[in-house]
Amino acid sequence: MIALRGRTVIFLVLFFLVGAGTPSAEHYELSVPYDVHVPLLLKLVSKSRTLPERLGAEVRIAVCGRRSLGALREIADGKQLLGKRIRVIDATRARAGAEIIYVGPDAEVSVEEVRALAQATGAVTVTGVGELVEQGIALGVKLSPSHRPKILVNLAAARQQGIDLPAAVLAIAEVVER
Repeated sequence: MIALRGRTVIFLVLFFLVGAGTPSAEHYELSVPYDVHVPLLLKLVSKSRTLPERLGAEVRIAVCGRRSLGALREIADGKQLLGKRIRVIDATRARAGAEIIYVGPDAEVSVEEVRALAQATGAVTVTGVGELVEQGIALGVKLSPSHRPKILVNLAAARQQGIDLPAAVLAIAEVVER
């Protein structure tokens, strides 16, 4: 379970997620629809050998992006991940912290800000925008040339966020070394 560190983290959340005048991911489009990539990302996150020890009574997913927030609430809110109830929350109001930060194509925050927040809170970063994985988000999905969803793993970011995926998962993923 991720513990907050008082006003410092609340400030970080407000500073990073309200948009501190930095570039955002809003110009990206999803190549794989939410109803396909979100369950795939949740399955991928569940394969991490280190995730279960981080979880409390529920799995909180903080979502960056209003349109993305609605989509994730519809698809994942109330479902189960590793036997824990999923609660989807607005990242700009995530005062209780989150175990997963989802960066949508409509996010008004930079990858650097999301990575800093993930490092400060111990969260895992995920996205449905392949380009954002190349920029530093840990896990994502893109459309392959054969028009099938392809798992992306930014190995450096995943290791920094404490994600330990089995070799079998890495073998079927496209590994991004950044």
